[in-house]
Amino acid sequence: MEFEIAICDDCRADREFLIRQILKNKTVGKKSHIHEYASGWDLLEAMKEIAFAVIFLDIQMDGMNGEETARAVREMDSALVLVFYTGYAGPSPVSFEVQPYRYMMKNMPEEQIQSYLEAIADKMLENSHRPVLAAHIGKSQIFIRAEHILYIEKYKRSLRLHMIGQAYSFYGMTQNPDGTYPDIRLSGKLSELYEKLKKYGFAWPHDSYVINCDHLCFCDADTFRLAETEGIFHIARSKAKTFRAQKDRFLCSKYV
Repeated sequence: MEFEIAICDDCRADREFLIRQILKNKTVGKKSHIHEYASGWDLLEAMKEIAFAVIFLDIQMDGMNGEETARAVREMDSALVLVFYTGYAGPSPVSFEVQPYRYMMKNMPEEQIQSYLEAIADKMLENSHRPVLAAHIGKSQIFIRAEHILYIEKYKRSLRLHMIGQAYSFYGMTQNPDGTYPDIRLSGKLSELYEKLKKYGFAWPHDSYVINCDHLCFCDADTFRLAETEGIFHIARSKAKTFRAQKDRFLCSKYV
């Protein structure tokens, strides 16, 4: 598998140095197709055509700076590995909002850079193994990446998939005149989908839906909320103990 890697930095020498480090790395170097961009605008234009596995992004750039670029990157792709690659700018609240995987300083010793690249390679491989679901919009087939799923529900003798808001433009979907998006349907049983997704942060709190724990924003003993939704979801008594264990395990793996 070849990874599409983007380096966005308005300093050519810094881009060239990082390219040499990537090519030197035994894990990443032979499996990489590296793209260089001197501005955030150029990177965002390229993202319309290329699905990057990782983006190395300078913070202090002329025009659109790295934090502004990172926000736009996350609106287009919430799952790629984002690495801030900077000379001397420290982390800010915005930096953490866009969930960078690493914060790489340009003056790091080469051994430390190589160690970071190994970790980044592992993360890219992990992302590449996440399942993709074959869904349908009317008579058309669409392939949905697991990280774009908000939840899946039983609906009219079939299953309906709900995505995070930014994912719809990723798949080229536009809103209906009433402001809604077309139904995305899945075949099969909810239990079968859960077995396929549970290793990737999904939980089954109720017989009627499977959720992506990455988008939990509130939870108590009986109910929870998901980001970008207005309703309250209920936790079935029969699934409460298992759901709590899954939720806690997911949060520990992500934040501890």
